[in-house]
Amino acid sequence: MLLNDAAAKVVRWTLILENSEFVGLTLHEVNRRTGDGVVISRVRCEKDAVVAAALRTTKLQLGDVVLAVGPETLLTKFQAKFGRRSEEDLLLAPGNITYRKIIVTHKRALGRTAEELGLEGKFGVELTRITRGDSEMTAVPALRLQFGDVVQVVGTEEQLKHVAAHLGNSLKKLNETQFIPLFAGIFVGVIIGSIPFALPGLAVPLRIGLAGGPLIVALCLGRIGHFGGVVWHMPQNANHAFREFGVALFFAALGLASGDQFFTAVFSSRGLLWAAVGITITVTPLLAVSLWARAIKKMNYVTLGGMLSGAMTNPPALTFVSSLCKSESPTLAYATVYPLATLLRILVAQILAMTFCS
Repeated sequence: MLLNDAAAKVVRWTLILENSEFVGLTLHEVNRRTGDGVVISRVRCEKDAVVAAALRTTKLQLGDVVLAVGPETLLTKFQAKFGRRSEEDLLLAPGNITYRKIIVTHKRALGRTAEELGLEGKFGVELTRITRGDSEMTAVPALRLQFGDVVQVVGTEEQLKHVAAHLGNSLKKLNETQFIPLFAGIFVGVIIGSIPFALPGLAVPLRIGLAGGPLIVALCLGRIGHFGGVVWHMPQNANHAFREFGVALFFAALGLASGDQFFTAVFSSRGLLWAAVGITITVTPLLAVSLWARAIKKMNYVTLGGMLSGAMTNPPALTFVSSLCKSESPTLAYATVYPLATLLRILVAQILAMTFCS
């Protein structure tokens, strides 16, 4: 199953087993037959009124009631193989089972899956959902935990206390800004950005510069996530502060650099021509891509706004879109497009200058 399926909106359904092929099978064997993407968090045997945590070793019988969690499209496929849907909500059924949201902050859990952590064998609990940023996903086997992930765990109160201690669940660590890893990454990025590399046909080597170097290093470190006890993580508050401060500095520097001659240049005949050409170059591809994405690809505004902001390498546009949505969801599309767009702008500008000005 693809991870973008797991990242679709997660819902829960109560299902009753009617397929005799699943009788006597464990939940692990059922998942192998039906595919990943759906997690069974609770189960109630047909002859029992008490709900229990759904473990990998739990065996099913006809009439058993389960609480399945996953994207609606995958739940529909799972129901077709499993049985019929019930209007009952097992969350409200009697039993000593509850759930708790726990923050992953301990280094022992970083980069590992729930299966590798062995939470079920150690504590008798089931990991059902993972929230990363604004994205909620089912806890599919291939998904590795990162610092700051919020996991939803099902079990008894006593079991959940032990799991919380095992995974960290420390708000203090979550809100700490890791300055040493941050500036170490910037330092390495500056060095990489200053290294020249040659392309066939060009007399002068290219450099990705102070913008491209830290960007590539940040992508690599973000993918790694951690190295031993060193974590590359930026708390949300610090992230917002740095982002807003950076946008303010950008506009301040732009205004100081062009303010003394701005109005004279813009309202001259050549300035008006440049402005018209700039508007055309900017607006035409944006309108074309927007119409194509909305009309043909049926892309929603949140994704489209983030994607266009990233294509323009325009942080203020991202801030505007995020404020309209009151969400950080556009950042996902922005972060996907922005690195490639930035590197292309850096390299293409150098190539054009060398080609036409040499």
